[in-house]
Amino acid sequence: MDLALDSIQELIQENARRFLAAELDSEKIRDIEASPDGFSQTLWNGMVELGWAGVALPEIYGGGGRGILDLCVLAEEMGRAAASTPLVVSAGLASTILRSVPTGPRAEELLNKLAAKGGVVTVALVEPDGRNERSAPSLQLADGGDAMKITGEKMLVPYASVATEIIVSARNADGEIVLLAVSTGADGLELSRHNT
Repeated sequence: MDLALDSIQELIQENARRFLAAELDSEKIRDIEASPDGFSQTLWNGMVELGWAGVALPEIYGGGGRGILDLCVLAEEMGRAAASTPLVVSAGLASTILRSVPTGPRAEELLNKLAAKGGVVTVALVEPDGRNERSAPSLQLADGGDAMKITGEKMLVPYASVATEIIVSARNADGEIVLLAVSTGADGLELSRHNT
């Protein structure tokens, strides 16, 4: 397996390094980390304009159609610059989950939002009594009349305070594990930040 970067990936790496060096210094990094959300909308908007949010997504969703290795190149450069952004969780993990479920209008809407508009989608998989994200969820999905209802708690949800949607794992009435896209504006949803 050849892991050498191709010419486009080298260009992505070079441009990412230049962009991050121009946008971040140690003072800005500390200010972002100390902010209420640990997030810079200005930095994120710049990344979205450069196509980073959709680099690994197919063109049908407004993405760059490149692949996960290109996202890894960006993640490496973000680590090099100590840039704290939701890119990996949103453009990587959330988009991979959305692409793995049967195609539907909701998944397509979120993938388009991720790629073209820089929407932040995060994931809520870990529960207080679970060992890790692979532990079976105990959250229960129930019919709430006009809409479905879930009850319970998730933890370690990266960038939840700036996300528009959270992909949540739960169990339905038959005991099957399901994934739900929950709007961060949903009634009854409470977010608590835990500083690390």
